[in-house]
This record gives sequence, structure tokens and C-alpha cells, in this order.
Amino acid sequence: GGSLAEPFALLDQALADPEFLNYRPSVAAASVLYAERSRCGELPLWPTTLAIMTGYSDVATLEFAAAINSAQRLNRQWRAASHQLSASSQSSQAAAQSSGAPHT
Repeated sequence: GGSLAEPFALLDQALADPEFLNYRPSVAAASVLYAERSRCGELPLWPTTLAIMTGYSDVATLEFAAAINSAQRLNRQWRAASHQLSASSQSSQAAAQSSGAPHT
């Protein structure tokens, strides 16, 4: 599961990543969509409807495949960083509760 905001957060990361300057904007956006569908377990990963809407029917093309790999890398990094922030926040809250400090 995840929130509707997650694909947009991944897209923001892609727009800030210098590697994505190598890809056309439409390929970058399609690769983020593919990476999110993969992360969420959506099948098929790239249905005919998306192929028609984006104009990218073959995910094995060099540019699209490279962009998908980059988007999946960013997705893993973003999720790991989010997990670390969440764990750190929970740890801080637990420490505050045990010390009797008020919640923030």
C-alpha cells in the first residue's frame, strides 16, 4: 500500500536527479509510473492502455529500460530514507514518553 502522494514524491526525486537529464521528460514520467506500479504489485506492469496513452509500447527499449532502472533505484532510496525517518521519529517519541516529556 501507499499514499497517492508517493508517485509525485518519486517524480520530484527524478526531476532533481541529474541522471534523469539523459531522458526525455515523457520517458522519465512513464518510468516513474512503471516503477510505482511495480512497487505496488500492479499487474500487468505496463498494460496496453498505458502503452497507448504514453506512446511507449516496448518497455525493453534502451531509453525506457534505463529510465525504469533509474526510477526503481530512486524509489528504493526514497523508501529507505522514509523508513529511517519514520524509525527515528518513533524512537524519539518513545524516548520522550519514557522520560515523561510531552509529545510534540
